[in-house]
Amino acid sequence: MSANPGRTPAAEIERRIEHVLELLKMQLTKGDIKRHCRERWGVSTHTAERYLARAREALLKDSKRGRAEHVADVYGLLRSIIESPSEPSRTKLRAANQLCRLLGLNSPKELIVEQSLRAEVSIDLGKPQSAAELKAELDRRRLAAARAASRRLPAPEPSEN
Repeated sequence: MSANPGRTPAAEIERRIEHVLELLKMQLTKGDIKRHCRERWGVSTHTAERYLARAREALLKDSKRGRAEHVADVYGLLRSIIESPSEPSRTKLRAANQLCRLLGLNSPKELIVEQSLRAEVSIDLGKPQSAAELKAELDRRRLAAARAASRRLPAPEPSEN
């Protein structure tokens, strides 16, 4: 019989802290992690906060590793989420977007739609716009560029919306 009946073994506590560390790396909120601990292990909020504190300490120690090692860890985690058959599509899509950011595969901020010797028409993709808004803005800029070219004047700067 153990010396402290009802007490969680140290090895199990370490496993729980490792699990909480993974949840932190997945950027779950403090509230979500505490709720997860209560539901999964039946621990109090105070105990969940202690697990969080110890996991954060481990995260700080872990941060002394090089950037390449951290990138490799995150890459592996995101790939496992994307490839998991049990993850919902929304979660997989978020993981794929984060993976694209991690690897620098984000879409360009500006798309050059039309370029000629006289004018260049481009659209800023940084602002969320509908397809109709993008088409209207492109048509407006084409017309302004054509008018400027016919008058042999430089094309006006695009307006800020």
